[in-house]
This record gives sequence, structure tokens and C-alpha cells, in this order.
Amino acid sequence: MPHIVWFDRTERRVVDYGSSALAVLTAGPLRVARDAMVEMTKTHLSADVETVFESLEERDLVTATVSFTCFRGPVAHQIRLPRALRRGRWFETVNGPSKFFFFNIYESEELATPFALRSRAEGSIDAYGAAVASTLVERDGFDFFLYYLPDFDYTAHAGGETASRIALRRVDDHLGSLFAAAGGIEPFLERYAILVSSDHGHSEVHSSARLDERFGDLRVAPRRSDNGAEDCDVAVCASMRAGAVYRLQSCREDTRQLAGRVESSAAADVVLFLEGHEAVARREGEELRFQPASKGWATSGATDVLDVERYPDGLARAWHALTAERSGDVLVSAADGWEFVDLAGHDHVGGASHGSLVAADSVVPMLAAGLATPLPEGLSITDFARLARAHFHLPLVA
Repeated sequence: MPHIVWFDRTERRVVDYGSSALAVLTAGPLRVARDAMVEMTKTHLSADVETVFESLEERDLVTATVSFTCFRGPVAHQIRLPRALRRGRWFETVNGPSKFFFFNIYESEELATPFALRSRAEGSIDAYGAAVASTLVERDGFDFFLYYLPDFDYTAHAGGETASRIALRRVDDHLGSLFAAAGGIEPFLERYAILVSSDHGHSEVHSSARLDERFGDLRVAPRRSDNGAEDCDVAVCASMRAGAVYRLQSCREDTRQLAGRVESSAAADVVLFLEGHEAVARREGEELRFQPASKGWATSGATDVLDVERYPDGLARAWHALTAERSGDVLVSAADGWEFVDLAGHDHVGGASHGSLVAADSVVPMLAAGLATPLPEGLSITDFARLARAHFHLPLVA
């Protein structure tokens, strides 16, 4: 799953997991709900991938999550609707961890929880999550718990740094409620290890652009996901500070030509594509070519195109993004202060956004205590699954 918006080459349609409320309406609410609640975990996440929930539950450990959107596990959970409304529907059951709480929609047990979706600006989803989390800690009801607090992201998108500081205080209060539920910080750490992190950074947005406007003379795949993309030249998938262009079978331009269209946009910073066995990164008219080598990376051209200070771990992140199974043929990382509008033309101008390769979007705070193994140098959020498995003395997976 390369992005919150991507193109499914098999089904020949745009997939949007809900980049904004208006984008949901544009893409089709039922299709977005099905993709985000069911297909993301059931079919979009590769069957060859073993989630942490699956790894631990297989060894009779109890796993839990609240408000997290990618949750594949071994236990079937029925949607909370009257039986007559859910019988035989595609959303009747999903498979997740033993303790599973998803926005009042799927709940593995009845708890005294508030309504999650009443007011995101005031932190209603996080308040719901905190109620679930405190109860689970009080009961010592899990071995592993992925506790997700998404309202900070929502607030930062809408209001930028000033608003996010208020939301951050709420996050701190919610984490404090976990310790209180265990009787204090020391009793909590006697029982659990903890790893706290953001899943991305944020940077201020003052301008936005439509990535699809660079392809106005080509046949662009329709935005609505239930309309097929037959006989189209390209599919353009953009949201927040990243975008992708998929070259379709009928397109007469090659990948480099499509990349040139993207590079001409004021909103574009780094443009990436594959050429032969190498990846190409272009910025400000300069070009870097790179590919994995026996020790690190083999590079040629302007090495400062992906300067490590500005683009942390840029070579590896760019390579993995380009070679992901469902990735676009051309990828773009937005310039400072810019964002690409989503399917409905929505942006976060005046607030903050994320998704680019720059440090502000990519470097996050982390806090850990009680883990079985020390944190490695150059820790990334992609290491979290490995750290969890190592903590429970499980074999590592590729």
C-alpha cells in the first residue's frame, strides 16, 4: 500500500482510503468504506506479510488495538449493527487481534466508551481510545497493545503548529491515563514495556497544486473508484505532500517524459522513477542515479539531489517506494510549503501536512522504556514490528 491514494492496476481503479471527507464523496463512500475497513487488511496487505498480531496470537499471546486502520489478525469480529442490517454484507466480519476496537464499529467486547466520531476537533476519537486503553490496562487484558491516537494528526492538518500544541497536551493526558490505570508509572513499567512515537512529521503548507493538471492533454483515469480506467493514458494519485503517476498501457509517452511533466510543477521538489535497473532522482534540473550495491549504494551523477541532511535515509526510502509492488511509475515529493490536492481538490493550506521525503515530514520523536533489547542506531518506525517480535523472543521475519 504505497499511499493513502493509489491505483489498482488489476481492478483498473483509484483506491482512496479517505484522504478527506470531500474525497470520500468523490471516490464513492461505500467503496472507500469497503477499501479502508475491509480490503486494506484483507487483500491490499500482501498475504505474504505476517502482522505482529498474527505472529503473537499464533503463540497464544493476547494482542489488542484501538483506532488503528491496518489490523489483520486471526480473530473474526462482527460489525456492531442489528442482525437484519448486517446479514450477508461484505462488512459483516473482519479479522483482527483478540482485543479489537475500531471507532464503535467493531468492538470485541462491550465497554463503557464514548461515541468516537462526535467531534474530531475536540479529540473525540482519542477520548474513545483512551477509555478503551484505560480499561484494558486496569484488567491487564493483553500482552501486546497497539494504541493509536489519530486526532493530533487531524488537528495539525487543520490548524498547524499552534493548534497541534493544544492537541499534544491531550495526547499527554491520554498517555497519563494509562499509567494511572496501572496505579502509576512504576507499576505500569513493572508490567509493560512501552514505545511511544509519531508515525510521521508535519510541515506548514501555504500553497497547493493539482498534479493531474500536468496531464491535461492525456486521458487521465477517472477519480471515482467505480468508474473503470479503460483506454486511459495515466492514473494520477496525489494527496498531501506526495503524489504518484501510473503509466497505463495506452500511453505513448515513456516514463521519463511523464516525469518531466511532473518536474515542471512549482509544487515538485524531488521526482523519482526507475530506468533500467537504476532509480533516478531529479531535483532542480540535476539528476542522481542509484541502486543497491553489496555495501550500501552505487550512485552516479549529482549526489546532493538526495542530500542526507535534507532527506533522511533518502536513497533507501526512495528505492523501496519505487520498487513497491503497487507503486506508481513516477513519484514526486512536494517542495517546501506545497501540497498536492486530493481527488476532491481539498488541501491543508494554512495548516500542516506530511508525506514528502524532507526531514520535517520524516523525523519523529521516540520514547522507549523496558524493552527487552536496546534501541538500534538509526532507528526507524519500520523497525517497530521487529522490536515487538524481539521483545517476545520470537523469530524475526523478512
